[in-house]
Amino acid sequence: MDNRTNRFRILAMTIGAFLTFFTFGFIDVLKGSTLPAVLDEMGYSYSRGGVIVMAAYFGFCVASLVTGFIADIKGKKAVVVIACLFYIGGIVSYAGAGSMILFVLAFFLIGFACGSAELAGNYIIIDVQRQNPGLYLNLLTAFYGLACMLAPLYAGQLFRAGFSWRDVYTYGLAVPIILLVYILLARYPKLEGGGPSRLDFRELFRTAFTPTMCWVYVLNFSYVAAEVCIATWLVEYLRVMRDMPIDSGSTWLAVYFGGIMAGRFVGGFFVDRVGYIKSIAIAIVMCIVCIVTGIVGPGHLVFSLAATGLFLSIILPTATALVSTMGLKNMGAILGLFFFFVGLGGMAGPWIAGVVNDWLGLRAGMATAAAFCVVMLVSLVRIKQRMRADGLAAK
Repeated sequence: MDNRTNRFRILAMTIGAFLTFFTFGFIDVLKGSTLPAVLDEMGYSYSRGGVIVMAAYFGFCVASLVTGFIADIKGKKAVVVIACLFYIGGIVSYAGAGSMILFVLAFFLIGFACGSAELAGNYIIIDVQRQNPGLYLNLLTAFYGLACMLAPLYAGQLFRAGFSWRDVYTYGLAVPIILLVYILLARYPKLEGGGPSRLDFRELFRTAFTPTMCWVYVLNFSYVAAEVCIATWLVEYLRVMRDMPIDSGSTWLAVYFGGIMAGRFVGGFFVDRVGYIKSIAIAIVMCIVCIVTGIVGPGHLVFSLAATGLFLSIILPTATALVSTMGLKNMGAILGLFFFFVGLGGMAGPWIAGVVNDWLGLRAGMATAAAFCVVMLVSLVRIKQRMRADGLAAK
């Protein structure tokens, strides 16, 4: 194979990874856009709605563990195909659901697809873009953010036109179907050490649970816990503590997500130059400053809570790039554990903050996000120390 053909295949798979994350964001956010209509039509309580959403997180965690092994054995494209098939199965089940069991099953399937897509997209970028992984991983997650902004607009347009929530998801089938066709047609480039590999479970256990990797998992858990904590409670905090109307609070939430998308577009261009650990450290410190300012500062500085998204944005993709430099074998399985703790953080963060809200009030609950940031900072220091002790270059 000549170099030009291989470069074309690298480009094609990079685009495939971006499409994978766009699909991930689009279908993931549609859950939240349609769930209120589901609860209203079916007469379900908020508690039942919470159970349905938890099924998606459970599916995400299961996929993170399972598909990492599949990626190492069968290849990264196989995981994208699996994600598409689970998307299609989940969407069809959701659009036709008429009972609680079917809704839970549908959200589990969609969550499994999302977990598979996140792992596959990151793994493909790590494999095909070895020169500047930080740049491409941040751009990858920016496509997720772009889809997160477009999906509510798409759903809103259909609702305003008189379509039902079932129609919203049914028409959304086009997105994973397009991805499935594209990924089946795209050819994977030939890369040194980039093909499927034989799993060595003894070696996997040894490398996946070193002190360094354990601190990486703590970093992941704390990051997602902080991000989802703010996303979940920002509107309520602004309504109760700052006497802000819900529509204004929702606008600041949109700014928060917009900051995440913009930060990943822009941040990707400097993390490789500044260094992964230094970039993450700067981002964490700025997050703490923004959260504390928004909580204890005067009313006109409340925007700083929304600005947190700009700095949170680069942490997870840059941490993924950092792990890719460690030269670990069976990277798919290790990334599975990596994103398993991401899923756990997404489940635990808003729940912990909710408990604090009940016990100590919304101001303390929002401060929980800052506490998670402090845990991230401690974890990062320990990661740098352990990498030096292991003889790894702490970029």
